[in-house]
Amino acid sequence: MKVNYGFVLLRDSGRANKEVADEFLKEIYEISKIFASSILTLKGKR
Repeated sequence: MKVNYGFVLLRDSGRANKEVADEFLKEIYEISKIFASSILTLKGKR
């Protein structure tokens, strides 16, 4: 996921606050799990 990669780069380069970037990464991960679950449900695989 490109957004995830961008936040990791910002965090690791020191251009973003580590705590804030980590919180965004956590939210991105949770949203991606929701989307994945929705796609599986729509395809009838769950």
